[in-house]
Amino acid sequence: MEAVTVCPSLEALGQTAGCFIAQLADKYVTKKGRFSIALSGGSTPRFLYDALSRPPLSGAVPWGGVILFWGDERCVPEDHPDSNFGMANTRLLSKVPIPSENIFAFPLKMTEPSAAASAYEDMIYDCFDPAEDEIPSFDLIILGLGADGHTASLFPDTSALKEKEDWVVANPVEKLGETRLTFTYPLINQAKHILFLAAGKEKSPIIKTLLSPEQIDSPYPASQVVPVTGQRYFFIDDAAADALP
Repeated sequence: MEAVTVCPSLEALGQTAGCFIAQLADKYVTKKGRFSIALSGGSTPRFLYDALSRPPLSGAVPWGGVILFWGDERCVPEDHPDSNFGMANTRLLSKVPIPSENIFAFPLKMTEPSAAASAYEDMIYDCFDPAEDEIPSFDLIILGLGADGHTASLFPDTSALKEKEDWVVANPVEKLGETRLTFTYPLINQAKHILFLAAGKEKSPIIKTLLSPEQIDSPYPASQVVPVTGQRYFFIDDAAADALP
């Protein structure tokens, strides 16, 4: 199942998605005591984090029960302008009362990306304590969408697209000349709710493809984000919805 919400501006997109997340967080914390989220980097999520950092949403989220991970990360220090953690910390985490022990950033002090990916997978395992051969299920995974159809750091023509076993991998991205750390499809698709944030006309053909019944031959990595039992949500602006009926 999926739901599509079209917003007139990036500010409205951030506010609308923030309201949805605040309601979801309150529901899960009330019923289960905690709400697990994997955050996204990129430009569009900034508007979401800005909305969540300000009243009324900042006071509507039960931050004490929120558990935060990241769906992908660049191999840069946390204070680097390209850091996904750094962006979320500046825009959101430093402004809300979330306990520091509830924040699980990638262990980037490790020199080898593969070691950092493996350590992050261990952190997820310890936090969720799944049964043997069970894949953890995040309550919510937030994903951005690139102009090439990548999501998280699952880029076209990269090795991570074929990963079936590991939940987190170091993914060399040749066209960028760098290695990214990223969740893989097995972990992403196990989530209860997957929320795509997208803006801009260049995203419109990708959105149209993602919402099409048949995506077998799609070149976009985001097309392989198909929840096993959960639901996809799309919060997009008018430009990104341009190709939709």
